[in-house]
Amino acid sequence: MRPSCLECFKKHLVDALVLLRKCETSPTPLDLWTAIGHLDQCEEESCLEHLGLCQYVRHTLRLPLMTYVKDGEGSLPDIINSCEHLLVSVATQGPVKSLTSNPVDIPLPINFSNKQHIAAAAILLKESVTGYPQHLYLAVERLRCVKNHSDDVVLRTVIDIKIDEILKGQPTEVFSLISMVT
Repeated sequence: MRPSCLECFKKHLVDALVLLRKCETSPTPLDLWTAIGHLDQCEEESCLEHLGLCQYVRHTLRLPLMTYVKDGEGSLPDIINSCEHLLVSVATQGPVKSLTSNPVDIPLPINFSNKQHIAAAAILLKESVTGYPQHLYLAVERLRCVKNHSDDVVLRTVIDIKIDEILKGQPTEVFSLISMVT
């Protein structure tokens, strides 16, 4: 099994959160089960070096969401709030000490498509301008994931510049990134 990857963990957590937010207004079984799949991936990405984080995702997010989907029991807003809290905690300070036993930085393998993540960031940025301001942060996390997994120095530098532009209020600038990876 490969080492845990907190950047991939955050990416899957963001993906689950986006789907769960969508399900607040128009739930579909496909979106709910896909969110469950992303939470399962969060567990996989944290189980080796961050067992407490893995257990938190399993018992606070994934299993309650499965119960909600299968039996209609539980509260989707509570699950979403727990997901947001975890994302903010992990993104701002790394693994939360109370949730994990070993918060360490580890080498991150390249195992996903930069093009897909940059395109997803562009969609999230567009949504942040059209009524979903929380998606701005999710888009930045996607770009950070690409940056942290890329060996391409030019791409990493451009992403740093684009993240700075986004955080300064110029979110449409990310669309120019898509042409770099196509």
